[in-house]
This record gives sequence, C-alpha cells and structure tokens, in this order.
Amino acid sequence: MNLKYFKKLFMKAFSNPDKFIYATKYVCSKFIGNFLLSIFRLSEYIITFFGFFLFLTHHSKFEKNSIFLCRFYSYSSGDKDEQSTEKLNLDDTLYEYFGEQLILNHYFWDKDQLFLGNYLLFIFKLIKSKAQFCLISSYSDKRYGTTPLFFLKIIKKILGVKFIFFWWDTCSISFKDSNNHLLKFADLNVVNDNPNGDFFKCKKLIMDKTIFLWTPLPSTFYKNISKEIDLVFLGQISSYRNYRSKYIFEIMKNNIPGIFSLFDREFQPKYLEYSMLIAKSRIGLNFSYSVDGHQLKGRIFETILSGTLLLESKNHQITNLFTEGEDYVAFEDEYDLIKKIKFFLKNEKEREKITNSGQKKILQKYSSYNYWYQVFSRIEELEKKNKI
Repeated sequence: MNLKYFKKLFMKAFSNPDKFIYATKYVCSKFIGNFLLSIFRLSEYIITFFGFFLFLTHHSKFEKNSIFLCRFYSYSSGDKDEQSTEKLNLDDTLYEYFGEQLILNHYFWDKDQLFLGNYLLFIFKLIKSKAQFCLISSYSDKRYGTTPLFFLKIIKKILGVKFIFFWWDTCSISFKDSNNHLLKFADLNVVNDNPNGDFFKCKKLIMDKTIFLWTPLPSTFYKNISKEIDLVFLGQISSYRNYRSKYIFEIMKNNIPGIFSLFDREFQPKYLEYSMLIAKSRIGLNFSYSVDGHQLKGRIFETILSGTLLLESKNHQITNLFTEGEDYVAFEDEYDLIKKIKFFLKNEKEREKITNSGQKKILQKYSSYNYWYQVFSRIEELEKKNKI
C-alpha cells in the first residue's frame, strides 16, 4: 500500500465531503482486500506444508523423457477456450524434438486454479509426473495462486528437480530488478526476445546459466500458399506502442490496401485466423520497439516462416540472427516504409528471393530441433561443470 498516495488522497478529501467518503471507502476496501489475501496465503502455506511431506512418500525415480511444463492455458482472458501461443511455442516444438518418447505433463497458471490448495496441487502434479525437468513459462510470484519461490526451492533441494525458466518479454529497464531473484534461482534461463542481451547486465552467476535464443515454432507452421493480401499488420497501438500510429496513418494516406487489426489483445483475430492472414499476405509489417528498447518479436518468425516478406523497423536485435536485405527488409521511418512497400509490391521476384532466403534460414538454423538441442545441451554442460 502506497502511504504517500493515501496521505495525498486524504488531504484532498478533507476539503470535500464527497471526496472524503470516496477516500474512506477506497482505503477500507484496500485494507480488507489485503487482509483477506494474507489470510488465504497463510492458509495455502499451512495446507502445503502438511501435504508436501505426505506426497514425498509417493516420489520415485525420475522417468526418462518426462517433462513438467507450467504455462498459461488460454491465449487471453477474453477467450478461455483458445489455447495460449505457448502451446505452439513449447508443447508442439517439444514433441518435434523428442517425438513419441515425450511424456508431457502440465500445470496451467490460469486453468488449474482452486479456491485453496493451489500450491499443493502444483507439487502433487509435479511429483506425480516423475519429471526431472520443470519448464516454467510466464511465471510471476505476484499472481495469486502461483506457487511461491519458497516452495520451488524446497522441491529443488529435496527432489533434485531442475527448473528452466522461459522469458518472453525482457526488453525493459525494470525487468532485471523485478526478476533478479528468479533469474538467480533458475537452473537455466532461456531468453527468447533479446539476443543482444540489452538490460541484462547481471552477475556472472546468472549470465553463466542464461542463453539467448529465439521464439521457437514447429515446422508445421511453414506455409507457402498463394498471396491475396498486399500488406498485413496485426498488433496493438495502445500504451507504449502509440508511436506506431504515424506509420499506419502514412500507409492509409498513400491508399495502400491491406488488413490492419489495431485492437487490444482480447479483440485481435484468433490465432488460427491470425496465422492464415499473415500467410496470405505479400508483406508483413513488424515494429521492434518495446517498452524501453528493441525486441526480437515472435511475429518475425511467424511472418518469415509463412513465406511472407518481413518489413521490420531498423534495429540491432534482429541482425543477430538475420541479414538485412537478404532475409528481411528494414525501414528507417514512415517515408522509407512507404517507399519499400511500393517497391516490393511491384517487384515480386525480389520479394520472393528474400522470403525464400529467410524461410531457409529458419528451417536450417532456427528450427525447433536446434532450439531444444541448445536448451538441453546447456543444461548438460552446466551439470558437468557442477554449476547446478
């Protein structure tokens, strides 16, 4: 609770009866809410302590090729039935890597939620899976119901489970300070959006167990269908993304036809429709700037693998993996963007030459197999060095 904010609120409140009533209700609701939340969390800890040691009696040796994956089930809060893209990026690519030998068990941050007993359910599922590796995606210990780091440390120490954390959104100044305790705890950190390592100046202990990769996609995402749409951009323009508006406006001014979905995430096309729209387009537009810096976005791989020309804002992240002018096209500003859209819509052979080169590079260098090979090779290497 922010005391400075409450002090300011009450100073204003005493000058107006209506504001006083509002301030009193606000403070009371905050206090009651935090009090009840503390009660629930204390209850979770008590239940988990008693149940944890009971479940330990059921723990046996690790089962080969068994993996426990923790992620979101739903793509957005607006549609509980549409599965998260994490299924495509993690589940589907893991199956490509391991084949039929893979035994994949799940815990979902949004679906496996109980009124009480969330921590215990997580531990029960993990022990039952007999998995040596626990893959954690989109973890936040601030989210109600998420198993706290305290219990993850106990599991790691007693059972010897290896925890691999996957990070999708690291390009902000606050990322490292907010997640330093998690980066330190993980046996391996896999960063998927930041090959340049911006904002990632961590201690050697953390850097030694961090690898910078990319957003993995299964080979089934590869498409080569006829192109019916000139230009596509399916992304948001709200909040820190509002700089994108001037580019979209310039495209409209020049009467360039295309499909533009600029809504918030829950109102965007479903992922199947989203991927088909990209695949049917001649050019796919992407803006790399995130909260505080440029980011290697998943849309890069979705666009290139779909056989669509990637037109990307000029940045230093993508050049770690791809060659400008050979695998994709970069633009400097809104005028350069318009110039290059017009050129590549007129020059089909040049466009196809670049898209084919980008596709080939992903399939050969940035495939799902190469992604997981690097992850598990790095874990094996750290084990040999006795660093985990």
